[in-house]
Amino acid sequence: MGFFTYAYSPKRHQQTPKMKMTNMVSSRLDEEISILRSWKQMPGGYDAVSKRVNESYAETQDIRETMKETGLPFDLVWEMVGFKDEFDFVEMGED
Repeated sequence: MGFFTYAYSPKRHQQTPKMKMTNMVSSRLDEEISILRSWKQMPGGYDAVSKRVNESYAETQDIRETMKETGLPFDLVWEMVGFKDEFDFVEMGED
């Protein structure tokens, strides 16, 4: 086995479950930080943007169309319209 084979062996670079979880959490934190930074740049603040999102959604009844009209990402529109809360807190009927 030569150096090249050993140094770049797929087995050697496999991630452990702990490493995968750390990468996932780190990625999600980066997304959350990005969202919070975008809120600071919203004219009128979160409340004004949320009102605009809800008005747009009331007209379109379409998340993707509201995203286009407001220029906001899916997760922000989803949360502002209230679907996130519904999915987070509604019981799914499972025991």
